[in-house]
Amino acid sequence: MTQGRDGNSNGADSDEVRKEALRQRTLARLIGGETSEGGASQRLVVARLARALRGERRRGLAGHWTYDLNRHIALLQAYRAERALLKPTGDSRLSPPPEASGSATASGE
Repeated sequence: MTQGRDGNSNGADSDEVRKEALRQRTLARLIGGETSEGGASQRLVVARLARALRGERRRGLAGHWTYDLNRHIALLQAYRAERALLKPTGDSRLSPPPEASGSATASGE
């Protein structure tokens, strides 16, 4: 483990930095653009992921040649991870996950 100038080990800090860098690279690859910290920008990231996920799902259902199962899986994983990061804020205005929005049917029983 490495030590900083003050003698404290910074293994946990460097791990967090690596995780954040990986998150930034992954989001940039999936939805493009710059992602910054903050609640409003994180909600924007979730919205952009949801839109990209809907588009990928549409391509898959249509049998379009540009559909990519690996991209679909990556989008879904990123969407779920970003949603999990937003949950502690208690924002109840978030929409349900895109995969569940059209699948609910009302039963007349």
